[in-house]
Amino acid sequence: MQSWQWGPLVVPFTLLPWLAGLLVAWGVARWRCKRAGEHGATDVESTLFMAVLAGILAGRAGFVLRQLEAFDGNLLSMLDIRDGGLWWPAALVGGIAVLLLVPGLRRRAVRHDRAWVAATGLGVALSVMAGLAMQAPERPMLPAVTLERLSGQPAPLSVSAPTVINVWATWCPHCHRSMPAFIAFQAAHPEVRLVMVNQGESAAQVRGYMTRHGLSFDQLLLDPEARLSQALNSRGVPLTLVVSAEGEIVAAHTGGISLARLRELLRALPDTR
Repeated sequence: MQSWQWGPLVVPFTLLPWLAGLLVAWGVARWRCKRAGEHGATDVESTLFMAVLAGILAGRAGFVLRQLEAFDGNLLSMLDIRDGGLWWPAALVGGIAVLLLVPGLRRRAVRHDRAWVAATGLGVALSVMAGLAMQAPERPMLPAVTLERLSGQPAPLSVSAPTVINVWATWCPHCHRSMPAFIAFQAAHPEVRLVMVNQGESAAQVRGYMTRHGLSFDQLLLDPEARLSQALNSRGVPLTLVVSAEGEIVAAHTGGISLARLRELLRALPDTR
């Protein structure tokens, strides 16, 4: 399973540990503030959110610097965090720096409160991450499913080279926003096979969409019965998978994506580490 869904909300599993850690850290911050009362309050709750903001900014900055060429000087793309591009080492350094540098650390109560918040937040995040890792194989194999070509002919989904697979639909705004990234990726990385898998729609719908928007992909398959998503136990679109030549799913991303994020995912391939 690549994501958790609650009604219309789809949350990638890679984000769940950090959301859980933040929620617990916020609860501990509230508890410590109430415990301090009017006398000796340390404002740890506001410091926590300053640390989270600093972590996001530092993580995004680290990601942009690592993939600077892919942004081609586009400042808006650099700032657009909807692609999920964050470099976690920089994010952690940014958050911890705020906890250490915001005035007040010389007071014992402040040190204790910030230590409680940081320790519980990170502890919960790492625990959830470990639990999710134990529930699924480290590297699941790409399921053996048979899809369709636009002509209606069956097309078994198999790989013999590094492959990026994107599961998408014409009605999905995040899918549409990601199309330029896949067009650019297809042109820039001919060594990686790109397979675009439309979910739940007819050949006529897909052809019309491609024609209206002037799009063209070398490998375009149909999955009218959503067999691939069912086999992956994933409901959200768009879903992007990076698959090794041996058929192992080495990286996954749920939601809109940029060229920079695609290139970052490629680092998970054995020959690019």
